[in-house]
Amino acid sequence: MTTATKSRERKAPTKLDTIRNMLTRKNGATLAELMTATGWQRHSVHGQLATLRKKGADIDRAERRGGASAYFLKA
Repeated sequence: MTTATKSRERKAPTKLDTIRNMLTRKNGATLAELMTATGWQRHSVHGQLATLRKKGADIDRAERRGGASAYFLKA
C-alpha cells in the first residue's frame, strides 16, 4: 500500500466516537441507549463518560420525562 492509499482509507468509528455522537443529539442519550449502542455494561459506559470528561468534554445530565437521566455534551 502506498501512503496515498492509506490516507484515503477510513477508519471505522470507535465506540467512544459513537458515544460522543449520541451525546451531541438534541435529546442527548440515556445510559440505556448508550449501553445498547455499544453493547457495554453500565459501569463501562460510566467509565467512558469519565474518559471523555478527562479529555476535556463538558458533559451535563438532565432528567427526561419519566425519570430517566439523559447525558449531553455541552457545546
